Amino acid sequence: MSAATLTERVQPLVAVVCSVPMVFEALRDALESIASVRVFPADEGIAGLLRSVSPDAVIVDNDEEAQRAEPIARELGIELVHLGLLEHYVRVFRDGSWQAADHGDGVSTDSVRNIVARGLYGRRERDERH
Repeated sequence: MSAATLTERVQPLVAVVCSVPMVFEALRDALESIASVRVFPADEGIAGLLRSVSPDAVIVDNDEEAQRAEPIARELGIELVHLGLLEHYVRVFRDGSWQAADHGDGVSTDSVRNIVARGLYGRRERDERH
């Protein structure tokens, strides 16, 4: 194994649970510079899958998946981003509660990338301080 391989930084894992495949494609491109992005189809078994994969953040694109993923986000202490595609909003489950996160920007790939980056790298900075 080379020194470059040993010191190479492992990117955090973001799980995108979606019922609209185009959501994953748009987010994959926006997030690829800050995280490894994997897609999972929306279904009732997503809680077990998320526990198994143990992602650093989860993005969902519908209300049902937000409800299914919330207990896992709480359990794993990870950020859960809910995209309200029809209503044009983004909210985040962080520190035990839902918070509006789009600041009037709506659902754009840039705003989602920034929200996820804050959750991933802001969390690491907080963890390192404690």
